[in-house]
Amino acid sequence: MQYFAKKKNQIVVGIPSKGRLKKHVLEFLEEKGYRIPSNTGRRLQSRLNNDSRYRVVFLHPKDIPVMIAQGTVDAGFSGLDLIHETRSEVRPVIRIRRGYVRMALAVLEDSSIASPFHLMGKVVGSPFPRMTEEYFQRLKVDVGVQEIHGASEGMPYLGVVDAIMDVVETGRSLVANRLRIVDDDIFHSECVLMVGKPEYQKNYALLNQFLRTLYV
Repeated sequence: MQYFAKKKNQIVVGIPSKGRLKKHVLEFLEEKGYRIPSNTGRRLQSRLNNDSRYRVVFLHPKDIPVMIAQGTVDAGFSGLDLIHETRSEVRPVIRIRRGYVRMALAVLEDSSIASPFHLMGKVVGSPFPRMTEEYFQRLKVDVGVQEIHGASEGMPYLGVVDAIMDVVETGRSLVANRLRIVDDDIFHSECVLMVGKPEYQKNYALLNQFLRTLYV
């Protein structure tokens, strides 16, 4: 097995491996003159413009800020919500003006719950357990938080949670699943390019050169 290792005169850029964030990032990079070969298939590594100086790794969006904070990846794209959820010490440096979402608290359409305060003593499911805990701590509402992996809309129907907290773009998925928003002014997010601490940057000049081309 060939292990991942940084090379001299090379930066490593993290890109979401799938979903809407990947689409937004690839569109942004193409607008700036950077392309990734279309024949990568299921490969998790590639290059920008087939240039060995710009190595691409495809990662889960939640892993990208973590890898950057650790110094494994030099720069990468992910959402502000995932930076906040993972508590990663990274610096968002470029807004790509895509991937706008908001955090929403939702309950079953016919639920009697009309306020987050009505969830006292109940269970809230979320792919963002830390942000959910923070939210209810600010409100001084004692809830149980159940971490959810994957789609959250079906969880209230299983009876394991009384509400869900997740990001929404349009809210149509919640409506389609007969869920009603109780609060959606919790956290507003968008996709950004982030970098790590300067001491982790072995190829600082090349990274700065890359960033300048994205500001154009």
